[in-house]
Amino acid sequence: MSRRGLASLPFLFATVLAAVTLTLTHTPARAEVVPASQPSSALRVAALLPLSGDLAPLGASVRQGLELAAARVNRDGTFAGRPIQISFLDTQAKFSQPATLAAAAILADQADALIGGLEGPAAVAIRPVAEKRRTVFLVLSTSSRFVADGGRYTWRVSTSGTQLADAMATFARETLKAERAAISSDVVAEQSSLAADRFADQFVKFGGQVARIDSVHPSRDAPTIAELGSRAGQAKAEVLFTSLGADQLLGYVGGFRTKAPDAPVLLAPPPWGANGVLAAGAEALRPGYVAVPFAIDDPDARVRAFVDEWSKAHPATQPDAFSATAYDSVMLLAEAARKRDAIGGELRDRLAAIRNLPGVLGPMSVSEAGEIVRQVPICRLEAMAGKEPGNRLVFLQRVQLNGFKPPTSQPVDHPK
Repeated sequence: MSRRGLASLPFLFATVLAAVTLTLTHTPARAEVVPASQPSSALRVAALLPLSGDLAPLGASVRQGLELAAARVNRDGTFAGRPIQISFLDTQAKFSQPATLAAAAILADQADALIGGLEGPAAVAIRPVAEKRRTVFLVLSTSSRFVADGGRYTWRVSTSGTQLADAMATFARETLKAERAAISSDVVAEQSSLAADRFADQFVKFGGQVARIDSVHPSRDAPTIAELGSRAGQAKAEVLFTSLGADQLLGYVGGFRTKAPDAPVLLAPPPWGANGVLAAGAEALRPGYVAVPFAIDDPDARVRAFVDEWSKAHPATQPDAFSATAYDSVMLLAEAARKRDAIGGELRDRLAAIRNLPGVLGPMSVSEAGEIVRQVPICRLEAMAGKEPGNRLVFLQRVQLNGFKPPTSQPVDHPK
């Protein structure tokens, strides 16, 4: 049985840019700077990210999101005349480098803020440097190896897997009116277990009941994955929340469907995990709902404006959760810098005071727990158009984290 769940992979981002050259362990690391007309007065931001290697494809998306946001800030004068400069340093996905690069960015380049830590170990390595040097650090990783624990200068800006599970629990109780949920996770996959734990905690907190039937280590006497799913279907649950990996998901749900053919399946995968949800053969997941960090068909005015802005700059590609998170990260720093004259204090204090700042990923509030609290899109799984097999995601609604309200209307229909 796999040791990796649908939510077990680190929530990776990557980024690129160029103009300054740094040498580390005899390996050149390039950094691009977004042009600024008044460098001496600019807010200096250093992004420490893997610009090469296996993560390079993701880097293009993050790079474009950061460039787009920085260009808008500088064009619109968000800093009341102060431009933003963003330099990008290549960690090369080598966890021995982020801390050294962070120190160099702060001490040599006098960076006012850091953005990075796409991988959990990189985030863990950078954080003590940022905290010691009293420099704001916006973390892009959702890995369980990085714990958002309310460090004074460090905040996670990405939507974590546990936040997605939190939103799905709210959706299950508030919109679907579910009273009882079956839950499954891969017990040997940390991210999968954490997501299932969060869903269970929130669902019970909101007055629901849960039946936990997890995947187990394979052995001679162990039930098959389909048999476990069948047991979940016998639990008289109105919904199934599962964070199993793609290699177990369909077998488990297939067994569940033999006992509960019409109960909705609830999922909260990382962006790349959605591929298994949408693939041919995944029709058994319908009726089903998926919590995602970003929905490109979200009718929200800010999402539509972001998509339009992106399309003009990059007509051959579409924005995604990586680029949207990068874009919003710059806007958080822009807002904190804009308040310099109004409330004074350190950049860190102005950032911590932000509440309900409009963003592509929804209104953003900086929490004392070290995370950004925002809304989470919920999408419905629908059949692909025409005769093409598989599923597609269709935006349904947004859920406010920590915003549960008791059910007040009739349960929704679940189209297949």
